[in-house]
Amino acid sequence: MEIILRNTSDTVIFKYDIEDNTVKKTVIEALKNNINLQYVNLQHADLSYANLSNANLSNANLSYANLSCADLHEANLSNADLWSANLHYTDLSDANLPYDEEF
Repeated sequence: MEIILRNTSDTVIFKYDIEDNTVKKTVIEALKNNINLQYVNLQHADLSYANLSNANLSNANLSYANLSCADLHEANLSNADLWSANLHYTDLSDANLPYDEEF
């Protein structure tokens, strides 16, 4: 099954086609291929337990994504939308996190 990763402007970033494919498998394959996931739209994606360390997810839409138990250490999450994302037990050590000047 082919899964297509698109950015927030709906432009195709990466395509991956294997049997029993998932968004998680597609994201991991994109990272293995050094695809820049900046601005990727992963709204509602299940990325639980995924190794996303060092990933560039700046400006990504991760709202409502399940990132529980994911490895995001040293990931770039600057300006990422993490609204209602599940971050339980997520490794965010040394990650570049969104910053809101209002706080």
